[in-house]
Amino acid sequence: MPGIYNSPFMPYPEEREYILQQARPLSHKKVIAKEEPLDPTCKSYKLPGPKPLPPIGEKPQGPFREPKEVQKQRYKPFQPTLRVATGFTSLEEAREAMKSEEWVTRLNDNIFVPFTQRQRPYESLLHTTSQHGHLPYGTKYFREEKIDKHVTTQNFQSVVPPIPIFEKLNDTYSQGQA
Repeated sequence: MPGIYNSPFMPYPEEREYILQQARPLSHKKVIAKEEPLDPTCKSYKLPGPKPLPPIGEKPQGPFREPKEVQKQRYKPFQPTLRVATGFTSLEEAREAMKSEEWVTRLNDNIFVPFTQRQRPYESLLHTTSQHGHLPYGTKYFREEKIDKHVTTQNFQSVVPPIPIFEKLNDTYSQGQA
């Protein structure tokens, strides 16, 4: 098998190619563990453990709250929101309770029924009637007319013929224009 120095264009391989072919990989030597890797002059490398902490007093030093107050906050009773505390049909139940309470406390048991016909005759109002009849406000036009200044007594005549689509105004409409 040709190596990196064995060129196909050369008549024979270079000297380095022969050296590479003869080279064998080195085997790793197994390291034998010593039984005492530590310095024998030291008795032990174990450090002494931490000293136990002093007992905590009634109130710890610093800006802390009283332990009773913290316990009170931690174990306070559950306070659900209004949405969780009320039922889904609480509005209808409250209306029914109000109706039943009103029924118990009302003085008159006759339910008010609105009338549809008037038994007595209509009494005309003073500001809409007079001795000469009702006021013509809103039914009569109050435009000033001077008939003596009119050019002619006849009404105007239309010169342009009527447009057929405008003649159908307020009549039944069809899909097409005809």
